[in-house]
Amino acid sequence: MARGKRQKIKESDWDVLFPGETFTIGTTSLIIEPLDIDSFNKIIKKVIAQQKRIANELKKENINMDNFDDFGNRLKISAILLDIVPDAVADAANMIVEDVRRLPVSKGVELVNKILDVNIGSLEDLEKNFKSLAEKFGKLIGTKQIQIQE
Repeated sequence: MARGKRQKIKESDWDVLFPGETFTIGTTSLIIEPLDIDSFNKIIKKVIAQQKRIANELKKENINMDNFDDFGNRLKISAILLDIVPDAVADAANMIVEDVRRLPVSKGVELVNKILDVNIGSLEDLEKNFKSLAEKFGKLIGTKQIQIQE
C-alpha cells in the first residue's frame, strides 16, 4: 500500500472525469455520462448473466468476429442487447427500463451507440490500455501465462 495520507479527489475534478453528452428523445434531454467502475461492473455482470442467450441470438443471425462490424450486424447486435438486457441499457443511460423497451428500434440503437461512444471513446485507445495493463500485470505476477493477441 502507498505510504502517506489518502487523498480525496476534488469535487470539481469529478465533473472533468465524467463529462456528460446530451441525448435527445423528443423533448427529453438525457445526459449520458461515462460509467464509474462500480456501475460498469454491475452492467457487465448483467450482460454476462445472459451471455448464452446473447450468443445463441448472434449465432442465429450468423454474426461472428469476422462480420460483427458490418452496419446491418451492428443494428442486429443493438436490437439483441435492447431485447435481452434492456436493464443494462437503462442503467447506462440512467433511464427507466420500461422506457427503454418502448423506444423505436432506431432510437434504441442510437442510444446504445451514444452510450458506447461516451464510455469507450476510441476503441484503439481502449485496446492499447488493456494490452498495456495485461502486459504490466504479467510482469507484476512474474509469469508469461498472459498472452496478448496481436
